[in-house]
Amino acid sequence: MTKGTRNEIIADIMDWSATWGSPLSREQAEAKAEKDKAANDAQCKQLLSGLNTMRSVGRIASVNDKGEREYMTDEQRDALIASREQEYNQHCN
Repeated sequence: MTKGTRNEIIADIMDWSATWGSPLSREQAEAKAEKDKAANDAQCKQLLSGLNTMRSVGRIASVNDKGEREYMTDEQRDALIASREQEYNQHCN
């Protein structure tokens, strides 16, 4: 989602739609901005929940092609958590 003030986001949506698609009215742009914000908020909530789960469990496992459980090393786990924190900070703060 585009970051900025509400008015900047609405203006960006209106500019983009005028350039690349059908021009939107301010009301349509506001509705789109609200919808986009709700979707972003839901994604951020899911990212934070996943981060909290990863931080609280001792080991993280996945299932390989043979159906066997494989555990991440501490370094892999830390790298995954750092990657998700970066994604959260970039999109949610």
